[in-house]
Amino acid sequence: MVETTCAHCGTKGDDQKRCGTCKNTFYCDAECQKSHWKQHKKSCAKPLPIEEVKTRLDKAYSENEWQEVLVHEPRMEDLLATFTSKNNYILRVFADAHERGFRATGIRDHCHSTIRIEQRRGALMGWRGAFADQGRAMCSTAMSYSHLQMWEEARTYFELARDLGETHFLMDLESEACSGLGDMAMAVGDAAEGLQLLRNALTSAEATYADHSLDNNRYVYNALVRLIEALFRCNTVDMDAFFEGSTAVEELDPLVPRFCEMAKTSSCTAEIHSLYFKALLHEVVISPTRVTATACQSLTRASTSRRFSTRLSFPQLE
Repeated sequence: MVETTCAHCGTKGDDQKRCGTCKNTFYCDAECQKSHWKQHKKSCAKPLPIEEVKTRLDKAYSENEWQEVLVHEPRMEDLLATFTSKNNYILRVFADAHERGFRATGIRDHCHSTIRIEQRRGALMGWRGAFADQGRAMCSTAMSYSHLQMWEEARTYFELARDLGETHFLMDLESEACSGLGDMAMAVGDAAEGLQLLRNALTSAEATYADHSLDNNRYVYNALVRLIEALFRCNTVDMDAFFEGSTAVEELDPLVPRFCEMAKTSSCTAEIHSLYFKALLHEVVISPTRVTATACQSLTRASTSRRFSTRLSFPQLE
């Protein structure tokens, strides 16, 4: 069941009753509904047909409008009952909207909602034998636990996903789980374990497909980004010291040009653009003979952009 909030008293629960007319407003009981009727009657109207809800949901999801997606969450049970062959998609849409909501607002309730929905999706996919989707639901659950800094719970779900990937030879799932475990280890200050897990994630990603272009290099690219970012984070803030005598530089040397090439064709977030800038800077300082005119121009544009001006430090772990 979906956890809902009483429109009158604000109590949360998964056993509340909804208005029989609009089907979008929930109450603890008839008393709450009666007390709230003066306000609710102004907006109470017949609900959209479920097919129309599905159409609007698809549109909002494709346009990354997480708030519009969550407008339809009260109808989630209706959607699941009507489009039973697509319940994996429907559950994932709402879980992803809550993930985006947390990143946009920092409100922890979004994490709890993601966990609840993804646990339900994982159980359903496991019952159906759809192990790849089950594992991704586990990874999403673990990531939300990480946001809440509930490290033991996060580790448990990431390890379950990794074991599932190993058992069923789902190398992309194993890579995703290792990346999550690596990021978590870096976050709690265990850089040695974190780097090793991120190296394992890259190895698993490279074994996912014989032809990586089948998936647009997505798993390799994501694993590469996380490993390079972790290597940058392990170094000192001092730029000269960063580029001299660091063992991380030796490991970065073959990874950076590969990342730069892949980043040119990827849809990058601001964080990835920032990493691209650092990677280009590494190329200029360490291996200037390999830097193309295009890379130098990109570096010049990045260095003069206000967008990157606050992203040039290499922070140590605390």
